[in-house]
Amino acid sequence: MNKAPFALLVGAVLLVAAALAPPPPDKYTPGNIIVGFEGGVVSEDIGNVMLALAQAGLVPTKPHVLVKGDTICSVLAAGGFPQQCGTGMVQAVDRLNGRTRLSRRSLAVGRTIMVPDVAMRRYRSVQTFAKSAVSEQTRGNAIQFNWKTLSPSVNAAQSTQRFQKIEFDAFEMILAAGTPGRQVQIMTLLEPKRSANLRVDAIGFAAIPVKAYQIAATDYVQGCQGRDRHPPKLNYRSYADVDGDLATLVATRPPGSVTAKVYIIDVAIDPGPNLADATGTTVIANPAEWDCVFAPEALASQHATHMAGIIASRDNGFGFVGLSPTSLIESFKFLETDPASPTGGLQIPQASIFRLVDAILYNREDTAPGVYLIATDFPPFVNVPLDATGQLPGVAARFNGRPIERMLDQVEPLVIVAAGQGSARDNVGPIGLSPTAPRSPQNLGDRRYVLVVTACDNCSRKAPTILGLANYGSDNGRYVHVAAPGGQPVVGWVSKSSIGAAAGTSQAAAYTAGVVAEMIGRWPMTYKDPDIVKKRIQVTSWPIWNRPGLPSDAWTKLATGLVDPLLAMVDPKQHWIKRGGSWQPIRLRSISGGFTSIDGSSAVPLSEKTVARIVKVSGDSASPMWVIYRDAAKLGEAGAELGEVKRDGPLTPDANAVLTPCEGAPIPLGEVADLVIASRGFGATPC
Repeated sequence: MNKAPFALLVGAVLLVAAALAPPPPDKYTPGNIIVGFEGGVVSEDIGNVMLALAQAGLVPTKPHVLVKGDTICSVLAAGGFPQQCGTGMVQAVDRLNGRTRLSRRSLAVGRTIMVPDVAMRRYRSVQTFAKSAVSEQTRGNAIQFNWKTLSPSVNAAQSTQRFQKIEFDAFEMILAAGTPGRQVQIMTLLEPKRSANLRVDAIGFAAIPVKAYQIAATDYVQGCQGRDRHPPKLNYRSYADVDGDLATLVATRPPGSVTAKVYIIDVAIDPGPNLADATGTTVIANPAEWDCVFAPEALASQHATHMAGIIASRDNGFGFVGLSPTSLIESFKFLETDPASPTGGLQIPQASIFRLVDAILYNREDTAPGVYLIATDFPPFVNVPLDATGQLPGVAARFNGRPIERMLDQVEPLVIVAAGQGSARDNVGPIGLSPTAPRSPQNLGDRRYVLVVTACDNCSRKAPTILGLANYGSDNGRYVHVAAPGGQPVVGWVSKSSIGAAAGTSQAAAYTAGVVAEMIGRWPMTYKDPDIVKKRIQVTSWPIWNRPGLPSDAWTKLATGLVDPLLAMVDPKQHWIKRGGSWQPIRLRSISGGFTSIDGSSAVPLSEKTVARIVKVSGDSASPMWVIYRDAAKLGEAGAELGEVKRDGPLTPDANAVLTPCEGAPIPLGEVADLVIASRGFGATPC
């Protein structure tokens, strides 16, 4: 297992095949233009691009002395171009050699010709297809049939029973523009040539100001601010309102557990002793000697360190236990402090964008199950005409000219995104997130591999509220999935030597990432596909529902409810029922009947194909109420992706609503306090 951060950025990458070249060290130089050729007839696409550049006089050249056996195509292939160089490439070389029509002459040994002086590399790209989606399988089959010259193949190690990873040769051309004016000139020329198989990206000369979604907290009184050198140990599970009956059930990790990995895309991490070996560094410290120093304000530069502690703090005597205290943290320095910002703001160096793109591609070969945590903005949408309501012109605009988003959509890793929030100081309110919201990666909530997280302000089951400034899901909360602790300050290590506190959707996303990492670490064979994890973390969340006393729109801001760090850990291969005050696994034969809304206006029939959870949410009052979670994709909800969950309630069971177990008498659903269906569905444990 590779423990070096992201294992690629200084050339020490794990290549899919040794013959494929890693990115050249100067690829990430500001001013470069990167032209990618991924699919289709690559030789023709490269030829057309090179000819257009040559005709415009924008191709740097270098001399080549011909030797015996040289042809134009063989000379180009030696420089990294495809063996099939195509008519366009030959014409481009003709153009680079003035009036000499090399393609119509024999190439004399010893003669000097001019050839393109550009960096070319071949690598293995990938696309992901759901086996259950006919349209996706058709595209996957077409790649394997039509792209023979690109050596397409199924990556069996990375494919699963439900998804297929198809890899193929791709090429990348790296042009050094040198000046902003020349970069604009080249980009203007190549812009019309963009297609599904040809991408054109530019590394700008200036960093991009962005924000991370953390609210500094100055009012938290921590014991170490006073006389206590060693405050009581804090387990981050305690920030959630959990079902104590589950504590013993999930106290130990099951056989077959593995070490999961969380890739944090943020500022650099400054690991304190709480992280010990979690970040690949050895911290030598004695728990008996540490002094608790409280920093009054967690700085933006400490953002990733704080989140890493929430996820993976070791139970090693330094005050905190993370949600996944065995996980590894891989830090990717995507952000840096803006030296021009008087408030310590953050910015994205242009090179970080393309380093991250390469990291996502190569990290797909990591053998450890992993999750990406992104609690910051990606670069803003510029030169994109918004519609009258301030939205992108369509869902595809999220990927056009957007290298990170495009690579995420090809590889489909599990991604946890902070919903983000407005700022009271700057008088900026929350926004509705949807696939056309001009805010990325927060607008990727419809993708089956993306989980968007908001922060609960009051995280109790009885009176939950959402952080008022937090961005929310449009369309009845559909595009923000769960809430987690973060609305109030979360305390933790923020550097090698100090403890601080901060609040925000960043902390909520880190909390969720910790729970998810522990889920997939405990049950790696079940949680191989991102949409299974996305669905399960929602199904095991405590519902936020339309209840008396709750702000009228609070339950519409997210799809499901509050992350439950205990229920998420139960064996996903089993059905679980809570009845009579205790949890136990159960094998089921059938479910019949249905539920009706409290006001009698609508009915919710139960289907063994779609039901995911039935939970009593109002306790044992005179008018008990239930909420049901169902699989939205299996329901046939319009536009529903795999991993999407539909929440219904408050409801009451019909008189004939019955659960029939494999053993024992039928159980009226009115007697069921909670029922969580196995992640594979109702038929996962047949009679």
